[in-house]
Amino acid sequence: LAVELVTNPTIVVLDEVTSGLDSSNALRVLQVLQGIAAGGATVICSIHQPNSQMFENIDSVVLMKQGHTVYNGSREDLPQYFANRNFEVPRSYNTPDWIMEVCDQFKTYDEMEMHGFRYDSCIQSRKGLAPHAFDDDVEKKTRHGLGAGRQICLLTKRGISNLRRDHTLIVLRYTIVVVGGVLAAIAFAGVGQEAFTNRVGPIFFTLLSTTVTVQVVLLEFIEECPVIVREMSDGYYSIFSYCVTRGIFDIFNTGTQTLIFLLIIYWSLELQGRFIIIYAVLFSYANICSAIGLALGGAMPDPRNAKELIPMVILPQILFCGFFVPLDSIPTWLASWVPYLMPLTYVFRLAINEEFKSCLDHETLEDKYKDYLCRTYLEHQAAGGDRNAFYWGMVVAWVVVFRIMSGVFLQRKVNK
Repeated sequence: LAVELVTNPTIVVLDEVTSGLDSSNALRVLQVLQGIAAGGATVICSIHQPNSQMFENIDSVVLMKQGHTVYNGSREDLPQYFANRNFEVPRSYNTPDWIMEVCDQFKTYDEMEMHGFRYDSCIQSRKGLAPHAFDDDVEKKTRHGLGAGRQICLLTKRGISNLRRDHTLIVLRYTIVVVGGVLAAIAFAGVGQEAFTNRVGPIFFTLLSTTVTVQVVLLEFIEECPVIVREMSDGYYSIFSYCVTRGIFDIFNTGTQTLIFLLIIYWSLELQGRFIIIYAVLFSYANICSAIGLALGGAMPDPRNAKELIPMVILPQILFCGFFVPLDSIPTWLASWVPYLMPLTYVFRLAINEEFKSCLDHETLEDKYKDYLCRTYLEHQAAGGDRNAFYWGMVVAWVVVFRIMSGVFLQRKVNK
């Protein structure tokens, strides 16, 4: 019932909504429905044997026997209607119990009709019953009845509640981040003070560690996909609201995890680049990976099969970003365009430029050979200089592109 009411519908049809509830909770449900009706919605509810308190929350009553209408009118007029037919409600009786006993006294509706229980003439037209229930625009009114802001707010609250309930998973996830950071800090301790050639590997490893976000997000999407597709198909919230909320949680998760990881390794590795810039690079690539995971899950008819595509997405980035295979070793017809389709290319160039930019700051160098290798490497990687603004723009563009793709793929699932 609560899920159905999220969309703020104009019509609510309920079948035995109090069945299985004790009298206290049944009364609370009726009071909630009374409040919804007071707000302008039409609430139609079938109910059996309501007590006197529950009965007081009902505005209009339709009493039926064998598919025929025995009474259709206001609750206040019901006792008098039976009294006019010589079935006055005794003082010691609850009104609903009494009218049910009266109906049970007659085996058929025809017998009741002979005693004056014929109310067909008072059946209202459908417009009289629910003036706004049969408008042509009813679907537009009921679907996404809440605004986007309210939908995002409710989805965010639900997400926070899920995080609190699943705190074991959260603790495990952050424990893995801490353990991974500690291991990296131990393995690469002090590498920032070593020769240029010894520092490129740890930088690349740090970037590569964020690719696990693809699998994490994809596994989460596999679990929640059936629920969100059903809810969006029923109009509980829009694709836009879900994507925005999902983006908020992905930003929070990737932001905190990359921050913890970098806080552990930055001073241990004695990195030379500015902390905030390196963090921005890691955070950006983690968000790209989370968007890729969401897009993969949405692209496949069965999201579980998307796990098989992860290597196909990650391996080309590793091969063509310029770390393992120098760009000048790649055939020209590939090198001219393939690296630019790999998000890892841009973040790798931004990272090495920040870490090794001192190579470009001096015209004369004491250690000419060391800085010559550094400057040559940056030039071969097309890192630094005026290109940084373009690279940052491409990083943002990749996040946006994959987020839009995930929304389009998810809309396709909903339409099906």
